[in-house]
Amino acid sequence: VDVVKTRLQLQGELQTGGGRMYTGVCDALVKIARSEGARGLQRGLPAASMLQFSNVGCRFGGYGFLKAQLGITSETAAGWVQTVALGACSGLLAGLVSNPFFLMKTRMQAV
Repeated sequence: VDVVKTRLQLQGELQTGGGRMYTGVCDALVKIARSEGARGLQRGLPAASMLQFSNVGCRFGGYGFLKAQLGITSETAAGWVQTVALGACSGLLAGLVSNPFFLMKTRMQAV
């Protein structure tokens, strides 16, 4: 379904004519399935898996690492400012690490 979303978002930008290739979600799903088969609907799946793995791994791993670096344990409670800062830093790290996989996934699905 992510392939359908990507193709609908990019339609008209990748074609020289600039016209619409799909009229909606169902039309795109049927056309992609007919022309490319089941493999076409799963295009970009390895990159999407790496995207999720790297994003979630960096978020949770980065949060735990930063928490340990600040000396926050189960006995010492973190304040809300520290918690928000830790979440923002780990989210930033996750975005930086997983962005190349997002780009790969989008390019694979746009074909």
